[in-house]
Amino acid sequence: MTGFIRALASLAWPLLVAGFVWFYRAEIRDVLRRLSHIKRGEILGQKFELEETLTEFEASAEQAQQDVAATTPIVPPAIQSPSSEGLEAQLLRDATKSPKLSLMLLSAEIDRRLRQLLAATGWQANIRATPLTTAVEKLRAQGSLPEHVSGSVKLFQTVRNQIIHGGTAEEAEILRAIDSGFTLLRAIDAIPAETNVVHRIDVPLYSDPACATLVPNVRGLILEVTSPGGSQKSFRIVPTRGNFQLGRRMTWEWNLENTWPAAWFRDPDSGEIKEAWISSAEFVGRPVDDV
Repeated sequence: MTGFIRALASLAWPLLVAGFVWFYRAEIRDVLRRLSHIKRGEILGQKFELEETLTEFEASAEQAQQDVAATTPIVPPAIQSPSSEGLEAQLLRDATKSPKLSLMLLSAEIDRRLRQLLAATGWQANIRATPLTTAVEKLRAQGSLPEHVSGSVKLFQTVRNQIIHGGTAEEAEILRAIDSGFTLLRAIDAIPAETNVVHRIDVPLYSDPACATLVPNVRGLILEVTSPGGSQKSFRIVPTRGNFQLGRRMTWEWNLENTWPAAWFRDPDSGEIKEAWISSAEFVGRPVDDV
């Protein structure tokens, strides 16, 4: 008898659940339908947001390139890497295999080029304690960067985050982001900037105009300076205690805690005695490629 009751009980639960589902079938269908709409609405909302931001970024990147070109008609690229064209070809080729990975690599390269530009032109101090986008916005506000460049950087990062973290982007949308990302990269490369290349190292410095008394614990570094437009070249000497290599392009960075009074040097090219500076801080620039 006990076994019979247990058998009935084991059958009762499935029947009870089935009856509950049948009795409330309309309500259950309504709940499931609403959940489906919510989920689909979230996905469609993300897709719409990505499409809108992507379209805005494409237009902004094109405008950034036009703005830079309009203000620098015949200017050699400021930071252009010899491998830029090769990088673009490689990422576009790899994009057919892993579009998201190519987008992430392009994003890292854009960040690197911006930091190189900031460091090479003496703006590096503005970004050491702030995010890159914040520094770029400050540079835009002070007129150091074209307006659409800073806006495009922000839009690119927004598009990148939506694609990488949103999970709803199609391959065609990722390729659009990569294509406009390269447009932005070319705009950054074309921004004119003064260049400082190591011309002479370990130049002796003197505390008197006759170059009789050597200044201890410091040497002169002569930099070949090219104007932003590329049309003018000059030389400047700076005090430093670091090690440098000839021909390297340097960032424009200084240690303001170490300074020297007036100094003179004998120009290693002409042999002429020249005044180095009236007062100068210590130059601590790094090779741009190392930034």
